[in-house]
Amino acid sequence: LFTSHEMDGARLLHGTAWIVETKNTIAFENELTEESEEKSLWLAPMRLALLSQNAVGTIDQSMHSVLNAKYSVLRLLGLCNKVLILDEIHAYDTYMSQIIGRMLQWCKALKIPVIMLSATLPSEKKKQFISCCGGSTCDKTNDGYPLITTVFANGDVDEIRILEPPHIRRNFILKIAEYKDDFEKIAQLANDSISGGGCLCLLMNSVNSAQKAYSSLKEIVSDDTLLMLFHARFSAEVRQNLENNAVKLFGKNNIEERPQKAILVCTQVMEQSLDVDFDAMITELAPIDLLFQRMGRVFRFDLSSRPESHKQPIITVLVGKNGDADYENDPIYAPLYQVRTLHLLKGKEKIDIPADIRSFTEEVYRKEAGDEEKIELWARNQFDDLGNKAEAEACLWGKPYENQVFFTERTDSFSFVEEPQPFHRVARTRLDDDSQRMAFITQCEANIIRNSENICFDKKFAQSILLRSFSLRTNGMGEPPNGSYIDGKGLLRGVRLLITENACFTWNNYRIIYDSELGIIKERGDD
Repeated sequence: LFTSHEMDGARLLHGTAWIVETKNTIAFENELTEESEEKSLWLAPMRLALLSQNAVGTIDQSMHSVLNAKYSVLRLLGLCNKVLILDEIHAYDTYMSQIIGRMLQWCKALKIPVIMLSATLPSEKKKQFISCCGGSTCDKTNDGYPLITTVFANGDVDEIRILEPPHIRRNFILKIAEYKDDFEKIAQLANDSISGGGCLCLLMNSVNSAQKAYSSLKEIVSDDTLLMLFHARFSAEVRQNLENNAVKLFGKNNIEERPQKAILVCTQVMEQSLDVDFDAMITELAPIDLLFQRMGRVFRFDLSSRPESHKQPIITVLVGKNGDADYENDPIYAPLYQVRTLHLLKGKEKIDIPADIRSFTEEVYRKEAGDEEKIELWARNQFDDLGNKAEAEACLWGKPYENQVFFTERTDSFSFVEEPQPFHRVARTRLDDDSQRMAFITQCEANIIRNSENICFDKKFAQSILLRSFSLRTNGMGEPPNGSYIDGKGLLRGVRLLITENACFTWNNYRIIYDSELGIIKERGDD
């Protein structure tokens, strides 16, 4: 994209981006000396990448620029003289939004232009971001949709409604199915929905649920049905191949060779960013803004070749038995927003996109408690929000002075670190993210690493390990047994290396198993 516009190449910013970069990559092949070790830490790929003229990556890399940690000033320097573009800004929770707000304050002080994009941003969160940018807030924002809001340097706020008809307009048929956690029924529902042909997306809220739904489907689908599984718990190399294959099969460049019958079982990895199209979707309940994002993958393209049974877009939402939100067994999303979303959807037969986006989003994310909900659920959500804001504030830089770059508060020494270390607190960009990047290594590889202090800076060796790395939530698992793992250094910094010969690792009362078809499986010993 950058080269097609005759711009300098872009750096890719995420934890393993250096694997796929072919130029502008920091050379780590020279052996490290004691004198150069500190320099190498400052010039690690992710810390230096923001200094490139153009960069594309996860929002975490820019959020690190305002965390009270050792190398954050380098990232803040990298943001200067750039335009910062933040996509899908609605998708971040209270903790992350607090960090993003502080980043906006520093961007204002350093005169860094910021463009924030969202299709489903609630007005309360929008007001928060406007305030952080120095804008004068008002009690009510423009009800237009789509809308462009501009905050000027002097604090003025201008809102412009886009008058042209929206590019995409859809009337979705809405169905509610009380099948949650009944994977045999879910599989049968999915299989029946494409009996006459078509491409279906079955979107589950967790990897475990996606794996179980896929396994149930595998037992009943016919040979002429393409069945795929895509989630975040595959190795880095396999996940990239799965993503490329999904875009190839269901993207706009393959319309003529689109599968006649296909079911893609997936998690939230399909929810945003991927430009794919399905004839129908079955999805677990999620907050309304995320449901809108999921709907955006149905009838995304104007296809004339859809099967007769899929001439209208159908969204089936899976809810708990007895038609409740079942939020106690689905801790991924805030219970209040799950309950409000289900209450909003009940009784509705159709959803109009984009006409319903603004009103539905505001209804679910309103600050006030509603008559139809339990007051304790609302109170718990308010308490959690306040706690998350305080947790984020504790690891942030102070606010900048109005016209000079310096702190107005907390000028003590740095006390946080980027990666887990003994006796240090970690400056996290995501509060509830207990995910740990890890990889299986053999005993032979472990011996090589232990016997050579600098081997982790050999790019080919590190690349071979990182390509088979994966992320796994480790909450409640404790620490693995002593001697059974190695904490990576150098290019493997932040990766926990699990020593095993058979792709199965015992972690206290858990087993971590690599399955070539299902991805990484996490099992409790008593399951």
